[in-house]
Amino acid sequence: MIENKIDSGEHSEQLTRYRQIAKRSCRLAAFYCIFLTKAGDSPTDNNYIAVDYATVQRVLDRLIAKRESTLGADVLTLLTHYSQMLGRHIVEDSEIARLWRDIYKKHKQALDLIYSHRPDETAVVSERMKELIGESGEFVIDTDSKSTIRWHRDAERGKRMDAFGPNASVQLKVILYIGPGPEETRQRLFEIARPIERCLRSRRRSIPNTIQSISTN
Repeated sequence: MIENKIDSGEHSEQLTRYRQIAKRSCRLAAFYCIFLTKAGDSPTDNNYIAVDYATVQRVLDRLIAKRESTLGADVLTLLTHYSQMLGRHIVEDSEIARLWRDIYKKHKQALDLIYSHRPDETAVVSERMKELIGESGEFVIDTDSKSTIRWHRDAERGKRMDAFGPNASVQLKVILYIGPGPEETRQRLFEIARPIERCLRSRRRSIPNTIQSISTN
């Protein structure tokens, strides 16, 4: 029985559970349990034998070298391609890994510079939001930083009725503040937000006298 792990680890005592299931199902006097991983990680269940993919590749290469003349063409092609794939992508000291190390040694300064100027998702979202606010012709930006922008509706005589403050980090968070102003307008803004209340943290049924805050992620 082989438990194969490439990009994940053990969980919930699964090795012991799998061994017990196999033992009940197969009813064999003895069988081997193999824990196959990239680097030959140690299993939590001592009944398993740790094997890495480098070992699998070496066994395949020896088999191909010894039995090439007796293997069918299709089988030989399959084994050869699989061994090459293991060497390029799975085995820890793979061809791809060695290639990238060589490239980094030769171009370390350039690659470090590229990495330091990699796209900043927060800045990209922030800039796009400022563009949309400016294009609307209806809103005015109050404060502006990379992670937070506050803007309000350009109401008559500059009186701020509402403000929106997104936090453009891993997720986009928008907070609607209904500030002081004509009660009719405040109530109208509150009613507009009500249809999407399933997305909002606020569950108020009426607007309070103080500033109302409604947030959504």
